[in-house]
Amino acid sequence: MLEFCKPDEEFDYDHPTRSVAAIEDSPDWIFRPVLDEFIEAFTEWVNSIDITVADKVLDLPSCSKYLTFNYTETLEKIYGIPQLNILHIHGSRLSENNYIIGHDNPRDTDEVYNDEGEYIFVQDTWSKIIAWMNELVKNCKYIINANQDFFKGLSNIERVVVYGHSFYEIDWPYMSEIVKQIGKDKPWIISYHENKDLIQIDSFIKAHELKKVTKFLW
Repeated sequence: MLEFCKPDEEFDYDHPTRSVAAIEDSPDWIFRPVLDEFIEAFTEWVNSIDITVADKVLDLPSCSKYLTFNYTETLEKIYGIPQLNILHIHGSRLSENNYIIGHDNPRDTDEVYNDEGEYIFVQDTWSKIIAWMNELVKNCKYIINANQDFFKGLSNIERVVVYGHSFYEIDWPYMSEIVKQIGKDKPWIISYHENKDLIQIDSFIKAHELKKVTKFLW
C-alpha cells in the first residue's frame, strides 16, 4: 500500500525536504481519495438496487425475528415482515445511518516503528495509512451492544434458520451472541450453496458445540 501511495518521482537527494514532504503527504492525495471513492461507490450501488423486480422465493412467517445482512428493504416490502421484527445488523436503506462495511484485521499503528532500518518519515506515513484502514474495521462488539434489545428478545425462540450466509469468522460474533441468548440445544437449520461452504459452517458448529443442526443445499 505504501508503494501505491509513493509519488512517481524519484527521491531527490539534493532537495530531501521536498521529497520527504511528498512521501508524507502522498496518502492524503492518493490513498484517502480512493478510500473515500470506494465507500461512496458502495453506498451508491446499494441505493441503486431495484427490489421491485424481486420475487418471493420463500414463505417467511411474519411473526419470526430476522437478523439480516442485507441493506435493502426486501424483507419489509417483498415479504411483508414488520420492521419491528427485523434487525439490519449492518444498516438499512430505511435508516439514515451509514452502511457498515469493513474487515476484521485491525493493526497497531505503532508496529511500523519496529523496523529500525526504515526512515522515520516513511514509518509515519505507513502509520497514517494503517489508521485509515482501521476506520473500516467492523466493531462487532459495539454493534452487538447497541442492539442488545433485539438479541435479548431471542431468548424464547424455538429454532434458528439460516439462509445464504457464508459463516466466515468475521460475522461469527453475531451468531455467537445468538447462541449466548438461546443456548446450545435449540435446533439450527443452515443452508449452504456449495460443498466448500460446509468448512466454515462445520467450524462454527464445532466451536459453539451446537447439539441439533440440519444442513441443506439451497
